[in-house]
Amino acid sequence: MLVLVGKFTVGAEDGLIKATNLARRAIFQGAMGSFSYAARSEGPDRDHPDRRAANAEVNQWVSQALDEADRILQALAEEHAALVELLLDQET
Repeated sequence: MLVLVGKFTVGAEDGLIKATNLARRAIFQGAMGSFSYAARSEGPDRDHPDRRAANAEVNQWVSQALDEADRILQALAEEHAALVELLLDQET
């Protein structure tokens, strides 16, 4: 992801989209009583306070997940580099 290559790639972008959709579903389905219909629907109520609160929660979930992924990748950076070296040696 971003940690490994210094930029978002197509695969990382797709993962981010999937993570956002998953968080959105979890928040809206798990908290049906907490957010109004306006928050769950697409359309003209985009600026509704419940919609803004729901989007803020989705953003928080995804941000926390990205931070955790970054932490894990940083912790395993040496192992990753060793694996890359090994594969490059064996494949070339």
